[in-house]
Amino acid sequence: MPIYSALQHGWYSYPDLHFQYHSNKQEIMSWLTWNKKNHNILRVNSWQKAVVGCPYVHYRKLHSLKKNPDASGTIFYPQHGTKKSFVDRNYNALVQELKSLPSLYQPITVSLVYDDYLNDKIRNKYEEHFSVKTPGDPLSDRYILNFYTILHAHKYAMGDDVTTASLLAIESRIPFFLSKTKSFSYRSKISGKKSWLNSDSKKKFHSIKIFHDLFGNTPITSIDKSTIDIVNEELGIGQASHIIKIYLVIVLDYINQLFKKRIRITKN
Repeated sequence: MPIYSALQHGWYSYPDLHFQYHSNKQEIMSWLTWNKKNHNILRVNSWQKAVVGCPYVHYRKLHSLKKNPDASGTIFYPQHGTKKSFVDRNYNALVQELKSLPSLYQPITVSLVYDDYLNDKIRNKYEEHFSVKTPGDPLSDRYILNFYTILHAHKYAMGDDVTTASLLAIESRIPFFLSKTKSFSYRSKISGKKSWLNSDSKKKFHSIKIFHDLFGNTPITSIDKSTIDIVNEELGIGQASHIIKIYLVIVLDYINQLFKKRIRITKN
């Protein structure tokens, strides 16, 4: 049976806007969210939503994936672009900051999302100075395994913004911190025009500011319990709806989609 319900695919830094956008387009009937906070934000009927937790964490625990005992260096996760936009940043300043990190955090490896990795201009900016890796196509069966294989090979994690990888590093008990060089903007791949969304405008969102303050931009060697608790809350650990409720949301959405298809066929 195909699943029509929308599964939250990553950490939503501003879930209110995300859900409002899709609600206005009326393209999604039901949702499977990571946590109760997002579940409660959704303005749909109770049978149209359920909490399932973070799929990455479920996979990691199912396969007993952990940080390698001989992990070393730092994995850097730069904010990534989309199908329609790319991230414009000061690469020289970022590279110099990464190179100047104390020896404890060396060597640096950069992990790029698949589209950025396939873009020679973006990949070469990093590849001239560091090892560059990618977990590959996010639709691949091995994507999550590849992600954790790269992450768990490193002792520390770092980024120029708070992303899904930031939270997953903490959940794996890998200290994460932000770079000091974290000014960037999004530009259209077609026109090159800047989007209204950039590093400064994102920090105006309360949810983003909380995590920027939480992680800070000073290299760390350990994680305090309060950080772990906050991250676990975002990942929905221990918050999943009852399995019957989850199945109910999926099945009812499936039936609803079949009903809508029959109506369209009848009209034609």
